[in-house]
Amino acid sequence: MAVAVLSDIVSRVQALVNDTPAAVYTQAVLLPYINVAQDEVAAALRNHGVAFTKFRSATLTVTAGTTALYIGSSPTLPTNLVEPITMWERPSGGQEQDFYPMFGPSTLPNYGQNQTLTYWYYYQDATNGPSILTLGATTNREVRIDYYGDLTTFASSSDKLMIYGAQNVVAYRTASLVCLSRGDSDGAQAFNLVYEKNLGTLCSEQVKEGQARPGRRLPARGIARYLIVGR
Repeated sequence: MAVAVLSDIVSRVQALVNDTPAAVYTQAVLLPYINVAQDEVAAALRNHGVAFTKFRSATLTVTAGTTALYIGSSPTLPTNLVEPITMWERPSGGQEQDFYPMFGPSTLPNYGQNQTLTYWYYYQDATNGPSILTLGATTNREVRIDYYGDLTTFASSSDKLMIYGAQNVVAYRTASLVCLSRGDSDGAQAFNLVYEKNLGTLCSEQVKEGQARPGRRLPARGIARYLIVGR
């Protein structure tokens, strides 16, 4: 199965809403609906812990004394961050093998600063948005974040769908949204039923693939899925 692009989804939606050749629902008209549909699919996949929505940040240098990271801080968090999964740290200038997992996302202990960050805590700040708090360190540290994130929105015909194999899922949800926009509640409901069936199949396929990998299984969501490892 080839990787789908925006134009593939557009043609599917046009066929579903009986608009071929496109007279009303051109790509420009459908674009916002498709982006909404992709966001909804991505949110559903995140709730199932599916890897399509998992990302790894670039290596961030956290200077000595820094206790908060957010979008716009220095260093800044990834702009598409929804929720961190695991944080790693190493000495400034270290090698790949020097990264080790930090403790989190539990509440920060009442400890003083030392040479390492060690602990992290995530919360939604009313002013800064998604924020990661640490105790700070007395030395510069380098961190890396594994996280659930938003997907890149579509803009041009050749933009690729970041969820492999989900073109029909996105197309059916888009068709449902289009029907809702024109007051066709029956059509919206019919398309949404097919969307939910296809979404369930996609999630099941990904869960099955994950079960084939050896290792101890943890809940996809909730505190137990965070990696808490001693050094």
